Amino acid sequence: MAVVYPSSHIPRNSAIVVAFSLCVVITSIATGTSLAQQPLRQLIDHELSPPTGVADEICSDAEFLRRVSLDLTGMPPLADEARRFIADTDPNKRTDLVDRLLASPQSARHLASMLDLMLMERRPNSNVSQDEWNAWLVSAVRANKPWNLLAREILSANGDDPQNRAPSRFYLDRGCEPNVLARDVGRIFFGKDLQCSQCHDSPLVSDFLQSDYQGLLAMTAAGYELKKKHGDKDVNVYAERAGTDIAFESVFNKGTPHRTGVRIPGSETIAEPFFVPGEEYEIAPADGVRSVPRFSRREHVA
Repeated sequence: MAVVYPSSHIPRNSAIVVAFSLCVVITSIATGTSLAQQPLRQLIDHELSPPTGVADEICSDAEFLRRVSLDLTGMPPLADEARRFIADTDPNKRTDLVDRLLASPQSARHLASMLDLMLMERRPNSNVSQDEWNAWLVSAVRANKPWNLLAREILSANGDDPQNRAPSRFYLDRGCEPNVLARDVGRIFFGKDLQCSQCHDSPLVSDFLQSDYQGLLAMTAAGYELKKKHGDKDVNVYAERAGTDIAFESVFNKGTPHRTGVRIPGSETIAEPFFVPGEEYEIAPADGVRSVPRFSRREHVA
């Protein structure tokens, strides 16, 4: 995972800016824009740069220690640690502090906790236990798993492997409901809350388009929750039908129909292979059997 070192002047809204910048990076990677070629730190430094061109005053050692400790571990520093840090005259002590905190077990747990909050938004655990989910997130953080790989594992998960059900929680604990998933994939992975664009283009934001929402829905509408046996237990898994185009019209322009296949917000519709009817599946839908289409829209997006 890309790690951003805090600058010496840390705006109080830095968490919002960093989150925004991550959304920009993830979206640009997905859509192939030039921003994808820029280092994450460079993008965030650009967003943090003061609009006046005059930098804020450098914060004190005490403030830096407190705020970096809270940001990276979720806990304030101990009194003895604060005294040692303030008394330290090493010019590299701030960089060393960040390295030390990032290497601590507390940092991995804290980042995993923030990922849990961002991805699941305090939803109850109906299909994957909190312990299993937390262990998977902590393991990903400790392994320094890249953000794009973490997103790919979540977006392509199905929960059919008893040894690796954790990433499927994103789908399963949302009930595999297509509209809920379309909105949350747009918000969390592409930085666009397209809920109002379900029915029309946004009148306020020029690039919040109904076709973007419906393009994500074309992916999630192919999925459904399936109950099947894992040993002697009944479990839910995420199954997928062969996708079809989504038909829609704007509430502001009724009578003008549109159709779309899968599309990532801000990009063109994804081209899909044609299959002769009856040959769309590797594993056809059946009772208790997770269907697998020959072309998975979800895995292609992931």
